[in-house]
Amino acid sequence: MAMTSQPLVILGVAVLGAMLAIAALFDLRSRRVPNELTVTLAATGIALAAIGGGWPAAAWAVLGTITGLAALFFPFARGWVGAGDVKLLGAIGAWVGPIGAVLCGLTASVAGGVLAAVFIARAAAAERREVLTNLQLALYLRAMPELPTRAADRQPPYAVALGAGVAVAVWIFGPQVLLVLGGVRFAI
Repeated sequence: MAMTSQPLVILGVAVLGAMLAIAALFDLRSRRVPNELTVTLAATGIALAAIGGGWPAAAWAVLGTITGLAALFFPFARGWVGAGDVKLLGAIGAWVGPIGAVLCGLTASVAGGVLAAVFIARAAAAERREVLTNLQLALYLRAMPELPTRAADRQPPYAVALGAGVAVAVWIFGPQVLLVLGGVRFAI
């Protein structure tokens, strides 16, 4: 029998928010997101979906995980995000389902752009010129040039952008909408 209650929504949003905050802190401090955290987040999301909506909801949560992983595979293959970021969006997908994973991924990409702009603004003048040159080349060639490898502390921590993206998605669509997209049905 499916569990349908507002306390489950509140619990879900609180757990997801707390775990994303922990992931962001790890990424800020060490530029990595521990596997233990992403696996726990994914397993908890799938379990909550199963409690809230049975096996169909759990399957929807697994599909959300696969969608989240797939959404960042290309950026990971290009070296634009780390493996922890890919796994984190996959874990988010367990909480929000495949449609929610896409929505959170899109809002996170906007947040990531803002975060990158902050990092560029704080960079040395030579680095800012290099970024401008790369952007001009990308526009002119209509392809991304090979990007130089940067020290980890000079790269934006994308887990922060992912957490912000989820927060924005919840703010825009409401926590019930994202959890409903994840397959968990709530009567509020």
